Amino acid sequence: MSDSEGKKSSTAPSAAAVEEFKRKKLINLARSVQRINEQGREAIQKQEAVLQFKGMFRTLEKFYTNFDSLYKELSVSIASFPDDSAKKMFASVENYYFEIHTNYEIVLSREALETNLSRVSVNASASANTSTAGNLSHLPVIQLPKFDGQLLNWPTFRDNFCAIIHNDVTIPDVKKMQYLSSCLSGPAATIISEFPCQEANYHLAWKALSQNYENKRLLASTYLNQVLQFKPLQGKASTDSLKSFLSKIVDNVSAFKNLSIENEGDFLLFHLAIRTLDAATREQFEHAHKNVAFPKFEDLAKFIRERLVAMQLSESTSSNIIPTATTSSSSFVDRGKSKPNHKSFGNKTHSLMVKSNKPSSSTQPTYPACVVCKTETHPLKRCPKFFNATVEQRHQYLTGWKGCINCLSYFHQASACESKWSCRFCSQRHNGYLHMEKGSAPTNRTSQPVNNNASCSSSNFHSAVLSSITLPISNVILGTAMAEIMDSRGNFQKIRIVVDCGSQHSFLTQSCLRRLGLPMSSFNISICGIGDTPFSGSKGQVSCKIRPCGGTNILSTNAVVVKTITTHLPTTTLPSELYQNYFQHQLADPQFWKSSSIDFLLGADLFGEIWTGQTITLEPDSPKLISSIFGNIVMGRFPSSISPDQSLSMFTTADNDLHEELQQFWKLEEPTPSTVRNPEDDICEELFQKTHYRLSSGQYVVHLPFKGVVPSLHDSIHFATKRYLNLENKFKKDPKLQSMYSEFIQEYVDLGHASLTRSPTAYAIPHHAVFKQEGDRCKIRVVFDGSAKASNGSLNDYLM
Repeated sequence: MSDSEGKKSSTAPSAAAVEEFKRKKLINLARSVQRINEQGREAIQKQEAVLQFKGMFRTLEKFYTNFDSLYKELSVSIASFPDDSAKKMFASVENYYFEIHTNYEIVLSREALETNLSRVSVNASASANTSTAGNLSHLPVIQLPKFDGQLLNWPTFRDNFCAIIHNDVTIPDVKKMQYLSSCLSGPAATIISEFPCQEANYHLAWKALSQNYENKRLLASTYLNQVLQFKPLQGKASTDSLKSFLSKIVDNVSAFKNLSIENEGDFLLFHLAIRTLDAATREQFEHAHKNVAFPKFEDLAKFIRERLVAMQLSESTSSNIIPTATTSSSSFVDRGKSKPNHKSFGNKTHSLMVKSNKPSSSTQPTYPACVVCKTETHPLKRCPKFFNATVEQRHQYLTGWKGCINCLSYFHQASACESKWSCRFCSQRHNGYLHMEKGSAPTNRTSQPVNNNASCSSSNFHSAVLSSITLPISNVILGTAMAEIMDSRGNFQKIRIVVDCGSQHSFLTQSCLRRLGLPMSSFNISICGIGDTPFSGSKGQVSCKIRPCGGTNILSTNAVVVKTITTHLPTTTLPSELYQNYFQHQLADPQFWKSSSIDFLLGADLFGEIWTGQTITLEPDSPKLISSIFGNIVMGRFPSSISPDQSLSMFTTADNDLHEELQQFWKLEEPTPSTVRNPEDDICEELFQKTHYRLSSGQYVVHLPFKGVVPSLHDSIHFATKRYLNLENKFKKDPKLQSMYSEFIQEYVDLGHASLTRSPTAYAIPHHAVFKQEGDRCKIRVVFDGSAKASNGSLNDYLM
């Protein structure tokens, strides 16, 4: 036999090699089916993965058929096949196969459903024109228009939806309702959410939608505002800037003209003029002209003239009134002979003085004897005895005093005081040195006593008429409503809420949480009130679902749990003459007038979803009715002769926790280390994924990552032999080391890590033993040296 023939026979694959090859192929086929299944799962979750899944699905039958055939072939040719691992692999592949088909059907059915929803279907009856139906079946798919509640998008949506769905008499109303619901989102979807998907509700839902958005006047104003708010183009013209001009100016002007306003120029002047007025005046004008579709400029000018006249008459009337004396005449001693000062009425209780016609003869003040020390002639504010006294003693000193208790002047009363300063503790019109805490005697005198025994004949006295009146005080009622909240069992329980759009969060009381049985989670955001006052009473947060009483519109939010939200609202039960006029309306809280506890504070996170945008005024200076999904909420000021004991302000804002902000700061400031990835790492990872497999014994096998072609290292046997001979020389000197080495090698063989070879190998890895003496004991470690150099390099030189 020639050398070449001997080499060919030695390289022929053995039966074991063929078996191993088939096992690897079986594993690769199983992995291919597994990858298709993973792509199918992703296609169910993500639309962008559907296309790739469809392509991979076409190869499924080929992979599965080859896997099944090879599995059966190995079962026949190998007695030990299939083992447990092979059986598990076959079961997994079979499950993958069925799951892939299921996911594929789901994808197809989903696409068919979307196609049916977006296609204009004409269900012709037996008597319908079959030719028309045949023509419609060849029409391309039409996407239904979408509407998110933006007013500018309403005309386009209305026209398209009417042309495709609304005006088509062949489509049942229940399907029209389904189409309408699928087209709406945001605030528009909220409007029709209270209408169940029934045939009778379609026209009601469409009417409600039209009433909210079919407002030509509001559309016209919106188009003009878009034009007026457009910022002038700066710098050199570009394609983007010109496109912006066309979209903002030209498109809005065209839309404005399409409204077919009778006098566009007059309405433009009207719009420019009304934008300059304050909000209150604009609201009054709109209320007065609510039945006029497009008011004219002359209407606005006439309204402003009439309002100006009314305000002038009101101001002149109030300034010329001299109050009638309600007490007997008396004399007022003008000790300084200075000219008394007149002031208009304020918000508190006043004593009014009307000066006689006799002018004062002196302009320089001459201070009388001090009302406190009785000896010095100095201003009261410079009296040491007065300022060293207690607050109660100061009040006793000023009993019967005719001067000003605000600035402590002798020459006028508190009602005529020109000082802009008030008490620094309570902001009332009395001096800070006369301030007493709540519960003590009051310091601000509401009227001056009348001296009936004073003589009126002396020339040093000026006659005066004194009158004491109390002006009305305005109190405020906060908006409350009755609602329902879902408990842990899925049932709805009634709660009383207060509406506060100044709060970033909604709040729930701890007692209400216990009644509902809802789970509470942690809440790490700090809460601040007015003046940035911190609030540390939050217990956590809870997920809530709220709806109107008996309604279906459910609002979801995360509410902060606190012990109490506020005191009973209103703080006192209101008189019947105030609330009896409100019962004719549908109220959100039928007992809003009755002081009762609050369970929930509805903040700005939900306020936009409950407000429907209508305000009803029953009487001037009375609470307003604010329309909401709960009903009409009573809110606003009302006149009262009693000053409230306390004022409630529930404004809250939320800030991130300081600890979290500090952590975020360090994360931002810390430089991100740039990792340079070695291309060989990717090659090694890919090689591992493609070649590794697991033996029946449970061991993994992986190919060595060579840089290129597998090198020829046949002469490595010489270096390995030389290393072993050196070990034998060491063993001759110390038989104990030889015994330890033999035990290690035998254990290595028993574990299956090595086997005895009787033929030359492609590579023999050199090794040596390292011995370490620790006291009486000696430890051995065998080092397999892949860096040992052969004639053409080491094994590690050719590995990645």
